[in-house]
Amino acid sequence: MRGAPVHSFEVLDSTPESFVRTVTRALAERGLEAHVSVRFLDGEIVARISWLGTTELRYRTRDVGSGFRAELERQRVAALHSAFQGRFEERFEDVLTAVGARLV
Repeated sequence: MRGAPVHSFEVLDSTPESFVRTVTRALAERGLEAHVSVRFLDGEIVARISWLGTTELRYRTRDVGSGFRAELERQRVAALHSAFQGRFEERFEDVLTAVGARLV
């Protein structure tokens, strides 16, 4: 659903670490790396949007078959981002699906 955060996604045949590298490359190709970063830390994929404040989405990962599932565990939205949150999340969803994630 557009306008709501991506609550979970699945990736087949990849580790979270490899997936983060792929997402990072996709962000760079789209010119978003200055404002959006993704990293894997302590079992979580952490997506951070930095522009007039910082919004952070933390997804807990767990192995599923030969891939993994990531579920939104915590989010912190910058005050100035709330008006743009839907647009940020839509672009993040586009990147996730472009690199093979299935939104669930």
